[in-house]
Amino acid sequence: MLLVVRSEFGSSAAPPVAYLLPVVAMACLTVGTLLQRRSTVETGVLLTLTVHVTVTAVLLLVIAGVAGVLAPPSSASFWLAVVLTAVFPTLAAYGLYWWLLRRVGITALQALLFLIAPATSLAGGLLLGEPLTVVTVVGFLLCAVGVAVVLVGEAGRDDDDRKSRPEGVRPRSRPEHRTVETW
Repeated sequence: MLLVVRSEFGSSAAPPVAYLLPVVAMACLTVGTLLQRRSTVETGVLLTLTVHVTVTAVLLLVIAGVAGVLAPPSSASFWLAVVLTAVFPTLAAYGLYWWLLRRVGITALQALLFLIAPATSLAGGLLLGEPLTVVTVVGFLLCAVGVAVVLVGEAGRDDDDRKSRPEGVRPRSRPEHRTVETW
C-alpha cells in the first residue's frame, strides 16, 4: 500500500496529525473487529452500524466542543459533504464490511482491505486528476497479487473443510463466523 500512496506524500498542506487519524481509525476498526469476533453475542449489521455511528458522533462532538467549533458551518457544500460521508463511507462501506465479516471471515476481509488504497488512488486519478505514476501502478499490482494469494488460500481451506465433512452434514461457517450451527 505504501507504493500506492507514495506519490502523494508531501503534496498536501495537511497537518501531520491528519495522517495519524486514518491510522488510528484503522487500528480502532481492527480492535473492534477482533472484539466482535470474540464476543458471544451476535449483533446484526444495523445494530453494529448504529453503535459505530453513535460512538463516532459522541467523540466528534466532544472533540468539536474542546476545539471550540461546536456550531457546524451553514453552507450547502458542508451539508452535502456530511450527507455523502454518511451514505458512502458509513452506511455503504462499513455496512458492507460488517456484512462481509459474517460471510467471508476475518482473514479474507482483512486482505480485501488492502484494495482500499488502490481504489482510492484510482478514484483520485479519475475524479480529481491526480497523477498515477509507475510506482503507483506497481503498488496496485502488488496489492492485487497479495489479495489473490490470500483469497486462493482461503478457498483452498474451504475445499479442505468440505472434503473432511461427513456425508449428510450441512456445511458450517468457519469458527470466525460465530454461527450457532454445530457439526
